[in-house]
Amino acid sequence: MPKTLFDLSDELIQRIAFFVHDDHEVPLPSFNPHWANFASEIDPSVQQDYLNLRLVSRRLRSICPLQNLHVKMITWQRFMQWSLHCPRNVRSAVTRLVFNLPYESMRIYQRYSSPQPYHAWTTIANFLHSLRNLRELEIIDSPLCTHYHRLTPDWDEISRSIHPVQSLSLTSLSCEMACKRCAKNLPLLFLQLPPLSNT
Repeated sequence: MPKTLFDLSDELIQRIAFFVHDDHEVPLPSFNPHWANFASEIDPSVQQDYLNLRLVSRRLRSICPLQNLHVKMITWQRFMQWSLHCPRNVRSAVTRLVFNLPYESMRIYQRYSSPQPYHAWTTIANFLHSLRNLRELEIIDSPLCTHYHRLTPDWDEISRSIHPVQSLSLTSLSCEMACKRCAKNLPLLFLQLPPLSNT
């Protein structure tokens, strides 16, 4: 009879790790109707116990790969750090992403230059392209929305600048912006994606 965790077979440890990671309890799609006003179920805390388990030893890190990460982007600075410095294996482990990056966040980060929605979309599209296993994307606010700053993004120019992200395995897209113009136009930028199961 096994005396410690390390006496168990790799298959049993992987099964334990599956239940330690709470992503299996989050439905796909995880978002609800806007009128219901539920909190997002995309929550980075669901993976914390799994990540802690991986820290125990090299054997556990090799048996339990980095997977099913939930990420929330709430500042342009954090987004740029992920875009520029995030390792490839971490990017490929991201399956659910919340974008809550208002134009104001980008403007503060780029205070010495004039941020343009065209450049913002190019950066965002390149980043999404790098998330090979992304299944669910929830957009709460976008730096493309400049209407509250009396600027109007050129949606035609932005859509022409779109980079193909055909390799994205996105199945659910939720656009929850308060701005009606952006809520209407932003999903059009994803039309080059493969057909989505849930939008």
